[in-house]
Amino acid sequence: PVTEVAERYEVPCIASQAPIDPVANSRDEYNWTFLSFYTLDDVYESQRALWSVAGCGIGSGAKVGILFANDADGTAWHDLFVKRLPEDGYECIDPGQYPSGTTDFTSLANKFKSENIDIIAGTNIPPDFMNSYNAIISAGVEVKGVTMGKCCLLQSDVEALGDLSDGIMTQVWWAPTNPYSSQLTGISSEEIDKAYRADHDGRVMPQPAAYAYEALELAIHTFNNTRSLDKEDIRTAIKELDVDTIIGHVKYDQKMKGLTFARTVLCGGQWQREDGELVLKIVDNSLHPEIPLTGQYLPGNATNNKN
Repeated sequence: PVTEVAERYEVPCIASQAPIDPVANSRDEYNWTFLSFYTLDDVYESQRALWSVAGCGIGSGAKVGILFANDADGTAWHDLFVKRLPEDGYECIDPGQYPSGTTDFTSLANKFKSENIDIIAGTNIPPDFMNSYNAIISAGVEVKGVTMGKCCLLQSDVEALGDLSDGIMTQVWWAPTNPYSSQLTGISSEEIDKAYRADHDGRVMPQPAAYAYEALELAIHTFNNTRSLDKEDIRTAIKELDVDTIIGHVKYDQKMKGLTFARTVLCGGQWQREDGELVLKIVDNSLHPEIPLTGQYLPGNATNNKN
Protein backbone atom coordinates (compact mmCIF):
# COMPACT_ATOMS: atom_id res chain seq x y z
CA PRO A 1 0.00 0.00 0.00
CA VAL A 2 0.97 3.61 -0.57
CA THR A 3 1.08 4.34 3.16
CA GLU A 4 3.56 1.52 3.78
CA VAL A 5 5.89 2.88 1.11
CA ALA A 6 5.57 6.38 2.54
CA GLU A 7 6.45 5.19 6.03
CA ARG A 8 9.33 2.99 4.93
CA TYR A 9 11.02 5.71 2.89
CA GLU A 10 9.91 8.63 5.08
CA VAL A 11 7.94 10.44 2.38
CA PRO A 12 5.15 12.84 3.45
CA CYS A 13 1.84 11.29 2.37
CA ILE A 14 -1.57 12.93 1.93
CA ALA A 15 -3.94 9.96 1.82
CA SER A 16 -7.68 9.61 1.21
CA GLN A 17 -10.38 7.18 0.07
CA ALA A 18 -9.49 4.50 2.62
CA PRO A 19 -11.51 3.92 5.81
CA ILE A 20 -9.53 4.97 8.86
CA ASP A 21 -9.69 1.74 10.87
CA PRO A 22 -7.99 -0.77 8.51
CA VAL A 23 -5.17 1.69 7.84
CA ALA A 24 -4.71 2.49 11.54
CA ASN A 25 -4.70 -1.20 12.41
CA SER A 26 -2.08 -2.15 9.82
CA ARG A 27 0.89 -0.78 11.81
CA ASP A 28 1.67 0.55 15.28
CA GLU A 29 2.83 4.02 14.30
CA TYR A 30 2.54 6.44 11.39
CA ASN A 31 5.00 9.30 11.17
CA TRP A 32 4.54 10.42 7.57
CA THR A 33 0.94 9.59 6.64
CA PHE A 34 -2.08 11.87 7.08
CA LEU A 35 -5.44 10.41 6.09
CA SER A 36 -8.77 12.14 5.46
CA PHE A 37 -11.81 9.87 5.28
CA TYR A 38 -14.44 8.29 7.52
CA THR A 39 -14.19 5.65 10.25
CA LEU A 40 -15.96 2.31 10.18
CA ASP A 41 -18.11 3.52 13.07
CA ASP A 42 -19.24 6.32 10.74
CA VAL A 43 -20.11 3.74 8.08
CA TYR A 44 -22.02 1.60 10.54
CA GLU A 45 -23.98 4.58 11.85
CA SER A 46 -24.72 5.71 8.29
CA GLN A 47 -26.10 2.28 7.38
CA ARG A 48 -27.97 2.06 10.70
CA ALA A 49 -29.66 5.40 9.92
CA LEU A 50 -30.79 3.95 6.59
CA TRP A 51 -32.24 0.90 8.33
CA SER A 52 -34.26 3.30 10.48
CA VAL A 53 -35.51 5.07 7.37
CA ALA A 54 -36.60 1.65 6.07
CA GLY A 55 -38.55 0.97 9.28
CA CYS A 56 -35.94 -1.01 11.23
CA GLY A 57 -34.72 1.40 13.88
CA ILE A 58 -32.58 0.90 16.98
CA GLY A 59 -34.14 -1.58 19.39
CA SER A 60 -36.51 -2.95 16.75
CA GLY A 61 -35.07 -6.43 17.01
CA ALA A 62 -34.75 -6.51 13.23
CA LYS A 63 -32.61 -9.29 11.79
CA VAL A 64 -29.64 -7.97 9.83
CA GLY A 65 -27.98 -10.43 7.47
CA ILE A 66 -24.36 -9.43 6.91
CA LEU A 67 -22.44 -10.03 3.70
CA PHE A 68 -18.65 -9.70 3.82
CA ALA A 69 -15.69 -11.22 1.99
CA ASN A 70 -12.77 -12.61 3.99
CA ASP A 71 -10.37 -9.93 2.78
CA ALA A 72 -8.91 -7.15 4.97
CA ASP A 73 -11.69 -4.71 4.17
CA GLY A 74 -14.46 -7.24 4.69
CA THR A 75 -12.96 -8.47 7.95
CA ALA A 76 -12.72 -4.97 9.41
CA TRP A 77 -16.36 -4.25 8.55
CA HIS A 78 -17.49 -7.71 9.68
CA ASP A 79 -15.91 -7.47 13.11
CA LEU A 80 -17.42 -4.05 13.77
CA PHE A 81 -20.92 -5.00 12.60
CA VAL A 82 -20.90 -8.21 14.66
CA LYS A 83 -20.04 -6.12 17.72
CA ARG A 84 -22.35 -3.15 17.17
CA LEU A 85 -25.53 -4.87 15.97
CA PRO A 86 -26.46 -6.58 19.28
CA GLU A 87 -25.54 -3.42 21.19
CA ASP A 88 -28.17 -1.54 19.18
CA GLY A 89 -30.89 -4.13 19.62
CA TYR A 90 -30.52 -5.91 16.28
CA GLU A 91 -30.11 -9.63 15.70
CA CYS A 92 -26.99 -10.30 13.65
CA ILE A 93 -27.36 -13.11 11.13
CA ASP A 94 -23.81 -14.02 10.18
CA PRO A 95 -23.39 -16.75 7.54
CA GLY A 96 -19.61 -16.38 7.75
CA GLN A 97 -17.24 -14.52 5.47
CA TYR A 98 -16.80 -15.84 1.96
CA PRO A 99 -13.68 -15.98 -0.27
CA SER A 100 -13.74 -13.09 -2.72
CA GLY A 101 -14.47 -14.41 -6.18
CA THR A 102 -17.04 -16.94 -4.94
CA THR A 103 -19.68 -17.70 -7.55
CA ASP A 104 -21.97 -20.04 -5.60
CA PHE A 105 -23.81 -18.27 -2.77
CA THR A 106 -26.58 -20.86 -2.40
CA SER A 107 -25.70 -21.72 1.20
CA LEU A 108 -25.60 -18.06 2.25
CA ALA A 109 -28.89 -17.32 0.51
CA ASN A 110 -30.57 -20.29 2.17
CA LYS A 111 -29.28 -19.12 5.56
CA PHE A 112 -30.83 -15.69 5.03
CA LYS A 113 -34.07 -17.31 3.87
CA SER A 114 -34.35 -19.64 6.87
CA GLU A 115 -33.63 -16.81 9.31
CA ASN A 116 -36.22 -14.54 7.67
CA ILE A 117 -33.91 -11.51 7.72
CA ASP A 118 -35.15 -7.92 7.51
CA ILE A 119 -32.01 -6.17 6.24
CA ILE A 120 -29.01 -7.09 4.07
CA ALA A 121 -25.86 -5.14 4.96
CA GLY A 122 -22.28 -5.31 3.77
CA THR A 123 -19.55 -4.12 1.47
CA ASN A 124 -18.49 -6.12 -1.57
CA ILE A 125 -16.81 -5.77 -4.93
CA PRO A 126 -19.34 -5.62 -7.81
CA PRO A 127 -18.95 -9.23 -9.11
CA ASP A 128 -19.34 -10.69 -5.61
CA PHE A 129 -22.39 -8.60 -4.89
CA MET A 130 -24.01 -9.42 -8.23
CA ASN A 131 -23.56 -13.16 -7.67
CA SER A 132 -24.69 -13.07 -4.03
CA TYR A 133 -27.68 -10.78 -4.66
CA ASN A 134 -28.91 -12.92 -7.53
CA ALA A 135 -28.68 -16.00 -5.30
CA ILE A 136 -30.52 -14.21 -2.49
CA ILE A 137 -33.33 -13.16 -4.82
CA SER A 138 -33.54 -16.65 -6.36
CA ALA A 139 -33.89 -18.14 -2.86
CA GLY A 140 -36.96 -15.99 -2.26
CA VAL A 141 -35.43 -13.80 0.44
CA GLU A 142 -37.47 -10.62 0.97
CA VAL A 143 -36.03 -7.71 2.96
CA LYS A 144 -37.06 -4.18 3.86
CA GLY A 145 -33.69 -2.69 3.03
CA VAL A 146 -30.34 -3.40 1.35
CA THR A 147 -27.36 -1.28 2.44
CA MET A 148 -24.12 -1.85 0.57
CA GLY A 149 -20.75 -0.16 0.45
CA LYS A 150 -18.12 -0.29 -2.30
CA CYS A 151 -20.11 -2.02 -5.06
CA CYS A 152 -22.89 0.57 -5.24
CA LEU A 153 -21.02 3.86 -5.09
CA LEU A 154 -20.54 4.49 -8.81
CA GLN A 155 -23.20 4.91 -11.46
CA SER A 156 -21.31 2.57 -13.80
CA ASP A 157 -21.40 -0.20 -11.19
CA VAL A 158 -25.13 0.04 -10.52
CA GLU A 159 -25.84 0.26 -14.23
CA ALA A 160 -24.07 -3.09 -14.62
CA LEU A 161 -26.52 -4.53 -12.09
CA GLY A 162 -29.43 -3.12 -14.07
CA ASP A 163 -32.84 -3.12 -12.44
CA LEU A 164 -31.45 -5.02 -9.44
CA SER A 165 -29.90 -1.74 -8.28
CA ASP A 166 -33.19 0.10 -7.94
CA GLY A 167 -33.84 0.70 -4.23
CA ILE A 168 -30.39 -0.28 -2.96
CA MET A 169 -29.01 2.08 -0.30
CA THR A 170 -25.40 3.11 0.27
CA GLN A 171 -23.25 5.70 1.97
CA VAL A 172 -22.66 9.03 0.22
CA TRP A 173 -19.18 10.54 0.65
CA TRP A 174 -19.84 13.57 -1.51
CA ALA A 175 -22.56 15.00 -3.75
CA PRO A 176 -22.84 18.05 -6.04
CA THR A 177 -25.44 19.49 -3.66
CA ASN A 178 -23.07 19.48 -0.68
CA PRO A 179 -22.59 23.02 0.69
CA TYR A 180 -18.81 22.98 0.37
CA SER A 181 -16.41 25.06 -1.70
CA SER A 182 -12.68 24.98 -2.27
CA GLN A 183 -10.81 27.57 -0.20
CA LEU A 184 -8.02 27.28 -2.76
CA THR A 185 -9.91 27.82 -6.02
CA GLY A 186 -13.29 29.08 -4.85
CA ILE A 187 -15.14 26.47 -6.87
CA SER A 188 -18.26 24.98 -5.26
CA SER A 189 -19.43 21.38 -5.29
CA GLU A 190 -22.17 22.33 -7.73
CA GLU A 191 -19.78 24.17 -10.04
CA ILE A 192 -17.20 21.39 -10.17
CA ASP A 193 -19.93 18.88 -10.98
CA LYS A 194 -21.19 21.13 -13.77
CA ALA A 195 -17.67 21.34 -15.22
CA TYR A 196 -17.27 17.56 -14.99
CA ARG A 197 -20.62 16.96 -16.70
CA ALA A 198 -19.61 19.23 -19.57
CA ASP A 199 -16.66 16.93 -20.33
CA HIS A 200 -18.38 13.60 -19.61
CA ASP A 201 -21.60 13.58 -21.63
CA GLY A 202 -23.69 14.92 -18.78
CA ARG A 203 -22.79 12.20 -16.27
CA VAL A 204 -22.61 13.25 -12.63
CA MET A 205 -19.14 13.61 -11.13
CA PRO A 206 -18.33 10.39 -9.21
CA GLN A 207 -17.64 10.59 -5.50
CA PRO A 208 -13.99 9.43 -5.69
CA ALA A 209 -13.21 12.25 -8.15
CA ALA A 210 -14.13 14.81 -5.49
CA TYR A 211 -11.64 13.21 -3.11
CA ALA A 212 -8.97 13.22 -5.81
CA TYR A 213 -9.56 16.96 -6.21
CA GLU A 214 -9.37 17.37 -2.42
CA ALA A 215 -5.98 15.61 -2.33
CA LEU A 216 -4.62 18.08 -4.89
CA GLU A 217 -6.04 20.98 -2.88
CA LEU A 218 -4.26 19.73 0.24
CA ALA A 219 -0.98 19.23 -1.61
CA ILE A 220 -1.05 22.78 -3.00
CA HIS A 221 -1.95 24.25 0.40
CA THR A 222 0.97 22.30 1.85
CA PHE A 223 3.52 23.70 -0.60
CA ASN A 224 2.08 27.19 -0.18
CA ASN A 225 2.62 26.95 3.57
CA THR A 226 5.84 25.00 3.96
CA ARG A 227 9.03 26.81 4.98
CA SER A 228 11.16 24.74 2.61
CA LEU A 229 11.15 21.58 0.53
CA ASP A 230 12.77 19.66 3.36
CA LYS A 231 10.60 16.63 4.11
CA GLU A 232 10.34 17.53 7.80
CA ASP A 233 8.98 20.98 6.92
CA ILE A 234 6.56 19.49 4.40
CA ARG A 235 5.30 17.04 7.03
CA THR A 236 4.78 19.89 9.49
CA ALA A 237 2.85 21.89 6.88
CA ILE A 238 0.54 18.92 6.23
CA LYS A 239 -0.03 18.38 9.93
CA GLU A 240 -1.00 22.04 10.39
CA LEU A 241 -3.54 22.14 7.53
CA ASP A 242 -6.87 23.65 8.58
CA VAL A 243 -8.72 24.34 5.33
CA ASP A 244 -12.04 24.18 3.53
CA THR A 245 -12.03 21.82 0.55
CA ILE A 246 -14.51 20.58 -2.01
CA ILE A 247 -15.41 17.67 0.32
CA GLY A 248 -15.62 19.77 3.50
CA HIS A 249 -13.31 21.06 6.20
CA VAL A 250 -10.05 19.18 6.67
CA LYS A 251 -8.00 19.38 9.84
CA TYR A 252 -5.79 16.55 11.04
CA ASP A 253 -6.90 16.70 14.65
CA GLN A 254 -7.81 13.09 15.45
CA LYS A 255 -5.84 9.97 16.27
CA MET A 256 -6.57 6.27 15.96
CA LYS A 257 -3.72 4.23 17.36
CA GLY A 258 -0.68 5.72 15.62
CA LEU A 259 -2.53 7.31 12.69
CA THR A 260 -3.31 11.03 12.47
CA PHE A 261 -6.48 11.67 10.47
CA ALA A 262 -9.23 14.10 9.52
CA ARG A 263 -12.80 12.86 9.68
CA THR A 264 -14.99 13.56 6.65
CA VAL A 265 -18.76 13.67 6.21
CA LEU A 266 -21.03 10.76 5.39
CA CYS A 267 -24.74 10.60 4.54
CA GLY A 268 -27.16 7.92 3.40
CA GLY A 269 -28.35 7.52 -0.17
CA GLN A 270 -30.68 5.36 -2.23
CA TRP A 271 -30.48 4.49 -5.92
CA GLN A 272 -33.76 5.41 -7.57
CA ARG A 273 -35.06 5.41 -11.13
CA GLU A 274 -35.63 8.90 -12.47
CA ASP A 275 -36.58 9.39 -16.11
CA GLY A 276 -35.20 5.95 -16.88
CA GLU A 277 -31.82 6.62 -15.25
CA LEU A 278 -30.47 5.40 -11.91
CA VAL A 279 -29.81 8.39 -9.65
CA LEU A 280 -28.30 8.36 -6.16
CA LYS A 281 -30.58 10.39 -3.89
CA ILE A 282 -29.55 11.54 -0.42
CA VAL A 283 -32.41 10.28 1.76
CA ASP A 284 -30.81 10.56 5.20
CA ASN A 285 -28.67 13.37 6.62
CA SER A 286 -29.05 12.61 10.32
CA LEU A 287 -25.27 12.42 10.83
CA HIS A 288 -24.66 15.72 9.02
CA PRO A 289 -27.82 17.87 8.88
CA GLU A 290 -26.00 20.58 6.93
CA ILE A 291 -26.09 18.28 3.88
CA PRO A 292 -29.38 18.82 2.02
CA LEU A 293 -31.62 15.88 1.24
CA THR A 294 -32.11 15.37 -2.49
CA GLY A 295 -34.95 12.86 -2.33
CA GLN A 296 -37.28 10.84 -0.15
CA TYR A 297 -36.79 7.21 0.75
CA LEU A 298 -38.82 4.93 -1.52
CA PRO A 299 -39.78 1.54 -0.04
CA GLY A 300 -38.91 -1.55 -2.01
CA ASN A 301 -36.00 -3.31 -3.69
CA ALA A 302 -35.38 -6.24 -6.00
CA THR A 303 -36.03 -8.80 -3.24
CA ASN A 304 -39.66 -7.80 -2.87
CA ASN A 305 -40.61 -7.36 -6.51
CA LYS A 306 -39.91 -3.65 -6.77
CA ASN A 307 -38.88 -4.32 -10.34
